[in-house]
Amino acid sequence: FTPQTAWATWKIFQDGLLFRGTPETIVAIEANAVAEERSRRLRKTQEQEQWKAFVARLRSGSQCESNYWSAEEQRLLTEIEQLAYNRRNDSRALRDLKISETPENAHALLLQIGWWTIANVPYPDRFKLNTSPITYTTTHQCPKEERIDLTHLTALAIDDEGNRDPDDAISFDPKDDTAWVHIADASCIVTPDSVLDLAARDRGATLYLPERSVPMLPTDIIENLGLGLKKFSSALSFQLQQNAAGEVSIVDFAPTIIAVQRLTYAQAEQQLKRGDSALLNLHEMTERSQLRRKNAGAVTIDWPEAHIRVERNSSDQQVYIDPLTFSRSRSLVSEMMIMTGEAVAQFASNQKLPFPYAVQDSPSELLDEESINIGFAGFLKIRKTQRPARQSSIPGEHHGLGIKQYSRTTSPLRRYLDLVAHQQLRLYRNGSQTLSETDILNRVGSVEVICKDIRRAEQLSRRHWTLVYLMQHPQWKGDGIIVEQQRTRSLVLIPELALEIELYTKENFDLNNVIKLQIVS
Repeated sequence: FTPQTAWATWKIFQDGLLFRGTPETIVAIEANAVAEERSRRLRKTQEQEQWKAFVARLRSGSQCESNYWSAEEQRLLTEIEQLAYNRRNDSRALRDLKISETPENAHALLLQIGWWTIANVPYPDRFKLNTSPITYTTTHQCPKEERIDLTHLTALAIDDEGNRDPDDAISFDPKDDTAWVHIADASCIVTPDSVLDLAARDRGATLYLPERSVPMLPTDIIENLGLGLKKFSSALSFQLQQNAAGEVSIVDFAPTIIAVQRLTYAQAEQQLKRGDSALLNLHEMTERSQLRRKNAGAVTIDWPEAHIRVERNSSDQQVYIDPLTFSRSRSLVSEMMIMTGEAVAQFASNQKLPFPYAVQDSPSELLDEESINIGFAGFLKIRKTQRPARQSSIPGEHHGLGIKQYSRTTSPLRRYLDLVAHQQLRLYRNGSQTLSETDILNRVGSVEVICKDIRRAEQLSRRHWTLVYLMQHPQWKGDGIIVEQQRTRSLVLIPELALEIELYTKENFDLNNVIKLQIVS
């Protein structure tokens, strides 16, 4: 017995593999229990070694084929994915790598090691949007009902090329100089609180991403009700009249049957140039409406826009960006929809009909005339002062549009509150019990947050694919416009990509200066 052997014996006892008890009473552990503990310790040691190797692979940042990762490592990578999707708020791997545990950093790591590719777009999942399709075994058709026959009018559905859910068309009736705006009659199928209504409410709106879209309603409804997808289309049509001051009001609205001709904006523009009488008359109406709204303080922000599409080929996904140029046809259609929303809101308010309104409060600050007139930098200043538009069950001013009352009513196939507006109008016209103000308020509250998340997911997805486009075109060069500057940081607008990006600039530039850009990374 020596201090050395006593200490060694104590360490063996303290290890807990072979003995248990106290120094006064030490008992040997049974052989099978010792074997199990040895096995457990071996597994733990192996797991620790595997974890160290896993972290070392992550730290190296080299891209690896999927079969490079063991089944256990793939499980650990799935945990990082959950953080990238914002389904959890921590990651042991990122913590050990001394990387801040954020969804963005998780996304970056998964890209760096090749576990994710550019095709992984996490934003819909990150905002917990419902992207599962609505599937039903039954075919949805409008029930038989009396409809006004407007097939004698030329009804034009004007949209971007490739549009798959056309939900509005316009006509001019020379008999009484009125306009007709025809909207896909979704409310004839989707009734309040039905299974379809609740499913649409859960989604809030159609999600439009460059690589795909997630419709708010089942595809068979869109195929049955989309305007111009069949020889004759069912619609809820609004007849609008306009006075000399450009003020618009509803003459009538009713379920109709129409014959629709589909046009792209480019085709409609050509018809305007050729002097198509119906389009020219509608164009004159919209110009009077625009002038009236401008005089009432409507805000115009002429900011570049682009259509982004992603096409899958045999092994990759190719991104295409097409700038949207101004055209009279695009402005015409946009203004006709605004006129309809204004007239419907005015009608609902006059009838004291509970309704979903769109309102926008006055800006946070008023800018002087000089700020407003200095190009894109001026437009940016205006944009920053604008308060966000919101949905309300109470009518109110929409400052940006220069309108006293407004409601979005022209897209019931892809926006839930537009559908609610149609449901309410149909109930009112049929003399049925309409939705109460509480019903409208509940519906507004149900979808307002969802719709904000949809818009944010769409914005981030568009930016994602714009950056992928630049990756696919590493030799890209183009013009950027300085729209804001703070010390050595400049916010630059790239019009042809409709992209805003913050850059480090060594020198100060005047606002609206055009600078030459090329890709560094």
